[in-house]
Amino acid sequence: MKKGEEEARIILQSLGFKFSETYHDDGSKDNMPDFMYEDGRFLEVTHTNHNNKLYGNVTKYFKHKKGETPSEWLRRHAEMEEMSNETFDRVRSCNYEHDDKGHLTQKANEQYKKDCHFLKNHLGYDYSKQEFSEFNCDAPIISFSSDNIIREVINDKGEKYKDLVGNIDLFIFVAEEEFKIVKKLLTQYEWNGASQEFLNKLLNSVFMRIFVCEWNLPEQKYNTDNPPMIMFYKEEKTLGWHIYNI
Repeated sequence: MKKGEEEARIILQSLGFKFSETYHDDGSKDNMPDFMYEDGRFLEVTHTNHNNKLYGNVTKYFKHKKGETPSEWLRRHAEMEEMSNETFDRVRSCNYEHDDKGHLTQKANEQYKKDCHFLKNHLGYDYSKQEFSEFNCDAPIISFSSDNIIREVINDKGEKYKDLVGNIDLFIFVAEEEFKIVKKLLTQYEWNGASQEFLNKLLNSVFMRIFVCEWNLPEQKYNTDNPPMIMFYKEEKTLGWHIYNI
């Protein structure tokens, strides 16, 4: 089993859900869900996409270079962060030389591409997508948002299981900060457009039930006894939810 699968099953079994003992995701077919309930419906288990290696480890960028003194280390990082801030501000404000028609000059366009490459490799910021990545960069910025959940529901698992629409549930382990965001959205759905958009995307997804369960991302630990969790479920053409252990 992959990480979190057994923990998700234990949590749901404690709530009365029953699973088939004969079904296994053995890779014999493409896009096999992780579990099957006794009634023949399926369950997929996932996590919001974070770089787990960042916790408890020091990336190469933050390690001392051979022969580097502490003061040299501080100076090197201070200069790099100053460059990073200046580059980010320049790209965000498009502070480059323009020609008479308002287009970037050739020199400015080269600098812009260089800046974007630097930001992606240093901070993990992809300006073309307006998003951060925690992977393959020097000093990743960890981003917590409801978009991380929607990305799993719609783009990742939703796209993967579109042929099982209405016949599959999704269990998502989310960071504590993400769980707090979801709780806040639920208190604002009557007037907050962002909250309404979030709930509508869950409603229009391929999943009949979506379990959003908090887990300890920094320590990589699961609470299988009384985890804070929200179960979203479809009822006719509306979305309801049930909150556990809050």
